[in-house]
Amino acid sequence: MSSPIVAALVVTHDGARWLPQVIEGLREQRRRPDHLVFVDTGSRDESVQLASAIVGEAAVVRLPGSTGFPQAVAAGLEHLRATGVEPEWLWILHDDSRPAPAALGRLLERVEQDPDADFVGPKLREWPSLRRLLEVGITMSGTGRRETGLERGEYDQGQHD
Repeated sequence: MSSPIVAALVVTHDGARWLPQVIEGLREQRRRPDHLVFVDTGSRDESVQLASAIVGEAAVVRLPGSTGFPQAVAAGLEHLRATGVEPEWLWILHDDSRPAPAALGRLLERVEQDPDADFVGPKLREWPSLRRLLEVGITMSGTGRRETGLERGEYDQGQHD
């Protein structure tokens, strides 16, 4: 099976404090995304400069500070399509999420196991301690409510790996 085309989309807002770690995490990926776009929502710090240094100005979408996260993702996807990129998968990251080196590869493995999946999600841990679990994949109820299946404040002991 051929490897799907993946675009990573990083949404940032005054995230210069964490963005270097996010960028490092993207560089360390064993399976790197095919395309990378940053969407900035009115940052007043060095977020735009950090992103531009990595992908160039043309791959940084600038939006007003009032832009919500869903609108920022839509604008990033629109930017990709306008440049002729039609990804099979969109990897959405925020400026304070540092992916582990195997993250994208494992997400794609999961997609390969279940070709009918529309969404896949990673294990998310509270930053910066990385001790408490926030999510372990994505699950939705029949009414569209997001469910984590975790106890509040649950520590990561590998029990959901």
